[in-house]
Order: sequence, then C-alpha cells, then structure tokens
Amino acid sequence: WLLSDSKGNIGYHQSGVLPKRNFSGLYPIEGYFKDNIWQGYHEGSDLYHFKNPASGIIATANNRIQDEHFPTAINAPMASYRKDRITELLVEKPEHGVELFKEMQSDTYSRQADLFINVFHKIFEQTANGRELIEWNREYDTDNKGASLFESFYQTLLKSFFSDHLLGESVTTY
Repeated sequence: WLLSDSKGNIGYHQSGVLPKRNFSGLYPIEGYFKDNIWQGYHEGSDLYHFKNPASGIIATANNRIQDEHFPTAINAPMASYRKDRITELLVEKPEHGVELFKEMQSDTYSRQADLFINVFHKIFEQTANGRELIEWNREYDTDNKGASLFESFYQTLLKSFFSDHLLGESVTTY
C-alpha cells in the first residue's frame, strides 16, 4: 500500500499473508518434510513499512524495496530500472498531477537499455548493429528497430551468462 494524508505524510506498507518458512518460496519444495512446513504467519506489523522518506518520494514497480530488518516478501523482484525511471520523472517535474501520471504510464524510455549500451559502448562501436544501438533513443515505441536490437542483445547476453556460469547450455536453452 502507498498511503498519504492531508498533512503531507506519505507511507508504504506491504500487505498480504506472509508465511514463516525456512526456504525462499521461489520454487516448490517437498511440503511433507517437517523442516519445510510453514511455521505460521508474520504479523502485519512485521511486514516492510516506512513513512516520510527523506527524498519525499515513494515509487515502486515490482522491484525489491525492503531491507534486511524485515522478512522477504517478494521472491522474484524486478530490477529497479522502472522504479528509477518513475523517480526520475517525479523529480524532474515538481507539479504532480493527472497529466504527469498519464505521461508516466505511457513512458517507454528504458534505463536498463541505456545502462547496458553505455557499459558495452566500445564493443558496440565495432558493428553496424552496435552503432545503431548507440544512436537509438532508448524508447520502446512502435516501429523502433533499436528496441528489437537491444532485446536480441540482452537475450543473447543472458543465455551466454547462464550457460557459461550457472546452469549449462542445455538447461539454459531448455
């Protein structure tokens, strides 16, 4: 929940039923073993919450936002690229109204693509597709070849990384 009041206070509080468990919850495990049985549920006051952050902004986009003092509630969070973009747009424009939120909902700029293109800039300079990526405006709008090029690059990067360092090629490909 993202909350605000008429006095200018803002807050965040996770909601829902969160089991106490000895595993991440990311994948299924054998529930018939005693060590794998849930040990009840966390109280609502145990869930991650805060109010009035120093930045004056609370943004969330399925990213990991909790800290080590609270139980883990999101098993597979997204990276913070989208949340960072939302924060960037909020900071850029001091007037927060319906028009800004409409603009934010239709924003297609990719901070993730910008980061990766900057990191791999010297490598991208060496090919025509790479140079096209460098020149791309980082927008995922229609008829935009740069977005397709980036997604192809990113898929290849992930496959290579997981194949070589974690799971092996056959599992990654599967």
